[in-house]
Amino acid sequence: MNSALTLPRLMLLVSACLLPGMLHFTTEWGLIVPVQLLWCCSCCAFVEWLCNQWLKLHTAPLSNFSWLVTGILLAKSLPPFTPAPYCLGAAFIAVGVVKYGAGGLGKNRLNPAMVALAVMALCFYQPLHQSGEMNASYIRTLPWQEVLLHFFSTSLPSLPDGMSSATPLTRGNSAGAYSWSWLSFAFGGLILARLKIIRLEIPVAILLSYVTFEILMGHSLWQACQRFGLGGLVFAAFFIATDPVTSPLSQLGRWIYGGLIGAIVSLARCNGLYPDGIAFAILAGNLITPHLDQWLWRWQNRQTA
Repeated sequence: MNSALTLPRLMLLVSACLLPGMLHFTTEWGLIVPVQLLWCCSCCAFVEWLCNQWLKLHTAPLSNFSWLVTGILLAKSLPPFTPAPYCLGAAFIAVGVVKYGAGGLGKNRLNPAMVALAVMALCFYQPLHQSGEMNASYIRTLPWQEVLLHFFSTSLPSLPDGMSSATPLTRGNSAGAYSWSWLSFAFGGLILARLKIIRLEIPVAILLSYVTFEILMGHSLWQACQRFGLGGLVFAAFFIATDPVTSPLSQLGRWIYGGLIGAIVSLARCNGLYPDGIAFAILAGNLITPHLDQWLWRWQNRQTA
């Protein structure tokens, strides 16, 4: 972590590195991406302000821009066309419950965006599942009036016949399944690594572990590499799993942590109920992080004794 940066500058820099991927994602899905992005960021800012008022904290609640990063992460993590009320609920969970429930910024044991995504997936599987099945080429043709109408309601746009027969991860040849925006997110993540804001061990370990388990599950090396673009694997590997608060401190710990996440994502995609499983994989890694750090610290002390 680059200690020379102040917290607001750090958050703005992370947000800036997320923008290339979000712009690329917009070209694939259309107007719904900036609409959902602005709404999620506004919801996170509102909940941040509300928590500060409720707890009577004598600080400028929006000055550190952590709400901005959380909002962008939520907007990308939630399926396109997740209705606005669900996005607001996710913001309350991420900021109000996980962040402030743990005592504030930097004290949360679990990643706020991933907790919100996991809770929404468990509690509202049907609407989110249906939302994620929609075809990107169809969504791009919707006029802005229809995008706003459906987004700010609890209904989803009706789909042409045959467009909602399977999940994105099982329709590898559909327009809505594969996203090349992972290249832009990888580019932004590499900038963060170059600036020493994140460590590359975690994303590299996730991707290597993922490819290995995909091959063990019967896919070829080429197929395993192609599946990078399914879901949000690369985005999560660079921008969520690398959260310094919820990831290991030691280099070996980061390799183990990343390897575990990659393995769980592969197993979830091949055998799980949920289409992706990234949220559950990262939360599992978050939970073992304190124990992993303690175990490695004790092991290193015994080696040097």
